[in-house]
Amino acid sequence: MTVTQMPSPPMTELQPQTDGPALLTPRKDRIEQTLARLLARDATRSELREVVYQYADLHRIQGMEPELAVTSLKLIVRRAASARRATALTDDVDTADETMAMMIRWYSRRYNRTGMSTLIAD
Repeated sequence: MTVTQMPSPPMTELQPQTDGPALLTPRKDRIEQTLARLLARDATRSELREVVYQYADLHRIQGMEPELAVTSLKLIVRRAASARRATALTDDVDTADETMAMMIRWYSRRYNRTGMSTLIAD
């Protein structure tokens, strides 16, 4: 009689890894791409805030330092602002700094429920 082993279930994004923080890069990439698309189309604050919250939740699960995420947020906002300026018909484009500060405040509150005023000033 032969005993066949059942295949192990596939690894999903939410299963923890035993050798360190979970690396959820595909989910991170999707969130960053969604943020870029929302910024490019001048989405509402509510839409942006929801995605920023997802980003903060992901980083908390991964154990990532918030400072690293702030760097990513800044890059995403700057790229989107440059793309919007290139296609804008008028000069009525929100400044990247205002959007960035707003998103960092949301991220900070969601990630650790405290302010990151030193990071906002950068």
